[in-house]
Amino acid sequence: MITKLVSMMKTLAANDPARIEITDLVLEKLKNMGIITTKKSLSQLEELSTSAFCRRRLPIIMVRAKMAETVPEAVTFIEQVRENPRSVDFVSRE
Repeated sequence: MITKLVSMMKTLAANDPARIEITDLVLEKLKNMGIITTKKSLSQLEELSTSAFCRRRLPIIMVRAKMAETVPEAVTFIEQVRENPRSVDFVSRE
């Protein structure tokens, strides 16, 4: 969806006020969500895959949900689960 939005916005003129405003809003939102680290340009969003989006977003969600104290801690936890997914035990809710 992000790449589709970027391709639609690139059809507008580079100096179009609407394109400039929307670009700033989208980049700010994605930076606040933890998807991108800097607000460079739309070109960095063209190559953003779904898996990259999820990889970057999950640690932020874990910190905000208080499942981890810091983003690096959340990344470490995710990497441990990815390496050995069978070691995770789920508690049944009966």
